[in-house]
Amino acid sequence: MLRETPSVFLIAENRLLRETSVAEVVSGVRAVLEAQAVCPLHLRLELFRTFSRQWTGFPDARIKLELGLTRRQQQVIPYNAQGLTNKEIASQLGISEHTIKNHIHEIKRQLGAGDRLQIVDLSNFSAPLR
Repeated sequence: MLRETPSVFLIAENRLLRETSVAEVVSGVRAVLEAQAVCPLHLRLELFRTFSRQWTGFPDARIKLELGLTRRQQQVIPYNAQGLTNKEIASQLGISEHTIKNHIHEIKRQLGAGDRLQIVDLSNFSAPLR
């Protein structure tokens, strides 16, 4: 987890260095010594925003229940919604481009989609704006 989300920890480190007063540091150290969790509100908000951006690309249980897609097919949909090519999706998922082509074909068949854009429409998946 530490390796997967270094941005969260850089944010935390930068915020602590720039925005934390001496009184807050002392208060935090005392709380930690008393086995309490310490996280300033502004940092919690930034962490939630960061994690929510990361989770927007994950498969949705609704897609599985309503559309009957496999887990791997669900993983392909967000990348497809972002407009990535088969090669780019394959690179993101660590599988072959041919396998992605098969997944896209099967997703289109299961959804009754004519093209990749219809996959997005029929799955009601909206990609986060960059």
